[in-house]
Amino acid sequence: MEIDFVALGKRIKEERISRGWKQSDLAAKAGVSDSHISGIERGNINFSVEYLVRIVNTFNISADKILHNELSAPEISRSFADEIFKDCEPWEVKVLMDSLISIRGSIKKQNLAPLIHPH
Repeated sequence: MEIDFVALGKRIKEERISRGWKQSDLAAKAGVSDSHISGIERGNINFSVEYLVRIVNTFNISADKILHNELSAPEISRSFADEIFKDCEPWEVKVLMDSLISIRGSIKKQNLAPLIHPH
């Protein structure tokens, strides 16, 4: 699996901006140089897990908020699921969940992952 450091940097930048922080603010709080934060946000630096941990701890968020596209298909998100389930009756949620569980089992049983998500 190849990590998209440009996308990671973009999400870090978006989080920083949403807090009204300058790059220098994030750098000081995370204990890294301004130039390192700049390089991370531009995707020019393939940073280590140590730096990721420093940054997410500084933001006080979980790493999956930054890594979400690296962990799952980009088109699938919690907000997407929330939108689908928001106006469902309890019985509808059960039918949908049972269907998803069944489909997931079929995918694993038939080893369809290489066809759906080629590496």
